[in-house]
Amino acid sequence: MVKNKSNTKQETLANYIEVMQEALSHNDYDAFEVARAMLDEAVSDIRNDEDLRKQMNTTNFGVLNHIFESELPLLLKTNKKAVKEVIKTIKEDSNLLAEFNFYNTIKEGYKGDMADKADAEYFLEKLVKIVSEDIDLQSVKQKTQESNGGEQHMPKYLH
Repeated sequence: MVKNKSNTKQETLANYIEVMQEALSHNDYDAFEVARAMLDEAVSDIRNDEDLRKQMNTTNFGVLNHIFESELPLLLKTNKKAVKEVIKTIKEDSNLLAEFNFYNTIKEGYKGDMADKADAEYFLEKLVKIVSEDIDLQSVKQKTQESNGGEQHMPKYLH
């Protein structure tokens, strides 16, 4: 039987607290400090996990893409199938592909001289072209609504 992760986390925290109580009952302050440090580390890990879950609970492609790219080295070692699925999903959806191209263009950034107005204008025109010609705002709005269970949590520019 597989244990629920939250139960396992709570059991781990409870074990540290029990060790701390036992150490105090024997006036073993060194053991108490070690157990407290381990408890603090466990709580910090749980908070970090929760923060990551909150970040991933979004329909913002830029945020999801950033999380995916930051976890990519680990995923390539542990779950190549998931990486293939993400890439396939992006390639098959014209809006996701356009959003990927948009964010990739921004990430690559404007590498020209800021004094060179023609290069800056070209860079901005490239971004505008991706947004205006390659992204279908109506289908983005519809998919966002579907992924939010019918609720509208979209940026104002999509309304």
